[in-house]
Amino acid sequence: MSSYVACIYASVKGRLDKMDPSKITQARKELREHVKFTQQPRLANLHIKGSITQETGAKLNDAIGNFMSSWPAGGWGS
Repeated sequence: MSSYVACIYASVKGRLDKMDPSKITQARKELREHVKFTQQPRLANLHIKGSITQETGAKLNDAIGNFMSSWPAGGWGS
């Protein structure tokens, strides 16, 4: 569940705005996988609390930032 929240959060917070639009679907899929397989323990309380706290928001930003820094440069716009 938190993997989908991360995608929505990234979209709402404008983290995908500079991405080539043709790459967004693939990026969301890979972001979900990244969060699911590497960030679940850090974001476990998101599912329990059912809301994004300041602490959870910071963890989401960190997880999204880690993903974005490792995603192929070809997906980003100029």
